[in-house]
Amino acid sequence: MNSSRFFPKPPIGKSSVEVTFIDTKNHVSQGAIDKDALVTIVEVGDYGCPDCQEVENWTRAIMKDIPETRFYFIPCTSEKRPSGVVHAKIAIDAKAKNKFWAAHRLIWKNFRDDTDTTIAAIRRTLRIDEGKDDALLGNQIYEESALSWVPTFFVNGIPYFGVDPEPLRRLVDDQLLFAQQVAKEKKLRGNKLYKELVKRNAAA
Repeated sequence: MNSSRFFPKPPIGKSSVEVTFIDTKNHVSQGAIDKDALVTIVEVGDYGCPDCQEVENWTRAIMKDIPETRFYFIPCTSEKRPSGVVHAKIAIDAKAKNKFWAAHRLIWKNFRDDTDTTIAAIRRTLRIDEGKDDALLGNQIYEESALSWVPTFFVNGIPYFGVDPEPLRRLVDDQLLFAQQVAKEKKLRGNKLYKELVKRNAAA
């Protein structure tokens, strides 16, 4: 992918990216289980990006305060951040062994270090071998959505850019209320509710 598309940074909370349905079936969530989730947050991020590491605390706080939230992290990469490429490969290999979130936490603890020694140590800790070179779905999403910055969050499909947690939290709070209304009205749960919410957000 063309790494220059990461720049310039858009204004906080603003972008030309439209409401986007991101199919999460090939990804692993944390937080609420599917049938109980009212708010789906998908972060497209780069394991070599300091801003992406910093916002980890945001999502943890949101999931703690709003148990109806489920969270996905989908890695994309840029040649400007080679450590992100190496760490994303670990995450992909870990996912194949049902260890994605364990890898995710270890990666962020070591995200500035892509030395062979550290990479080998992470793999030993997780007990995972290096797999085949799989395509990063995050890169596909990045290109198709015309993203211009990471991290980008999609909250029930609504994109949010920025390094301020307060607007993101307000968006999540608003979507929680909206989802409660739609769930009651349409008697939907899980992924069917998620699709309906994205559809309605796109039409708003």
